[in-house]
Amino acid sequence: MGKQPYKIILMRKTKILRILFLIIPALVFLIVFYSCRLRQLNSADIDPYYITGSKENQETLRNMFVLLENERPGSEEQFTVIREIINNYVRQKEYPRLINFLTSRVNRDPRDPYNTYYLYIIATAYMQ
Repeated sequence: MGKQPYKIILMRKTKILRILFLIIPALVFLIVFYSCRLRQLNSADIDPYYITGSKENQETLRNMFVLLENERPGSEEQFTVIREIINNYVRQKEYPRLINFLTSRVNRDPRDPYNTYYLYIIATAYMQ
């Protein structure tokens, strides 16, 4: 009967160690994963020239450019993000930035199926 409490204590310690060996690696994995993801979002190759306006608007543009980098070139999703960036610049009347942004898009990817639309927007912006 004297050995019984030691067995219970030993079993509890063993159980705690098993749980720790499962939880600690999972926590380390999550920390590493989210820090890498955060670094990826922060290191997005965004030209600061294109980030303009109020702080709220700058944050919106940063988010849009991060989304833009993550979308497949020529996809409808990418077109939707670009259209939102266009709308943002038009609301701010930032026509030179809009023209530079779209011209660089057309030059970078001449096979984009939406280039005709981008060229139309560029022409419209020049008339403003």
